[in-house]
Amino acid sequence: MENALTAPGCCDHKRKERKECMSSCSEQGDGYCYGCFYGDYSQDQPLMDRHVCCRLLLMLVPRVSPGSLRSHAGNSLIDDAKARLQKYDVGTKYSHLSSNKYSILLPLLAKEGKLHLLFTLRSEKLRRSPGEVCFPGGKGEPTDVDEVATALREAQEEVGLHPHQVEAVCCLVPSLLDRDTLITPVVGFVDHDFQAQPNPDEVKKVFLVPLEYFLHPQDYHQNHMTQSGRHVIIHCFEYTNPEDGVTYHIRGITAKFAVFLALIILERKPTFEVEFNLNDLMSSSEEIFLKLRKHAASKL
Repeated sequence: MENALTAPGCCDHKRKERKECMSSCSEQGDGYCYGCFYGDYSQDQPLMDRHVCCRLLLMLVPRVSPGSLRSHAGNSLIDDAKARLQKYDVGTKYSHLSSNKYSILLPLLAKEGKLHLLFTLRSEKLRRSPGEVCFPGGKGEPTDVDEVATALREAQEEVGLHPHQVEAVCCLVPSLLDRDTLITPVVGFVDHDFQAQPNPDEVKKVFLVPLEYFLHPQDYHQNHMTQSGRHVIIHCFEYTNPEDGVTYHIRGITAKFAVFLALIILERKPTFEVEFNLNDLMSSSEEIFLKLRKHAASKL
């Protein structure tokens, strides 16, 4: 019986000849199972009582719990996303362009077979952008070795996400804010069992949004403006959290990064206009950034 599953076959009970296994058992009218195992037992007992057959299968086929299946599916989902993201990793390529650097963490979690993004609702106490939705992040400090370190430090300070609970996988093309402020998005995968502990001085709430929402939203509009001589789209999403019924407004540079991340990982066409060339996301995102930077440098 030890080789029962390594060399599957079928045994014809009349001719006693092995045939290629069809990977299924069939019960005839006599109450016997006509599927069998390829091995000595199948030659001796071509006809097996169906209850015996079922017991043998339970003994030989590994049992997989629903939790294990979900874990495997989640790992596959994350592995596929990582492979796509690594193609867009710019590392420290643009770090030298400004000394005024900020980093944000785009935290991804696998939940119920889908990827979700974690957002924060900023405290009303803050001087800058109070009450707005954003990603964890902030200004780099001298002790930060790079943009990734800044993003992880800020995430820990804001929502209690410790470095060992997140795997940073890439830095996407940065964006400019206020002419000389460089904002680098760091993408990281967070442990599925992470429980946020918001710092009340900085964060009012923490919530999740399915990544696919940033390609196929239920409530969305966009504004348009001209910046540095080019057309700029400002994405504005409204998302109602099913857990508490609260509606959040996600817009501006936060929405832009969320859309770009969704385009990379999901590889689907959005239901709205975007500023990127869908056939060449990497080149178009770099071109947009460099043009903005060139225009900003000319104004300094």
